[in-house]
Amino acid sequence: MELNKYSKTITLDPTQPAAQAMFYGIGLTDEDLHKAQVGIVSMGYDGNTCNMHLNGLAADIKKVFGKII
Repeated sequence: MELNKYSKTITLDPTQPAAQAMFYGIGLTDEDLHKAQVGIVSMGYDGNTCNMHLNGLAADIKKVFGKII
């Protein structure tokens, strides 16, 4: 099973050097670029009371994944 089926479009495609440079810039290695990549984002906005908790939730999830990886 190919885990990086979709992320390899950015991480391994030689026509995407700028994207790969950004990954190297945040400390990823060549070995990391061959792994599946998962993005964690938040569409939270502090001015919207219905969604203002989302940024904190995203930060908590990022901490958990940081410990796993």
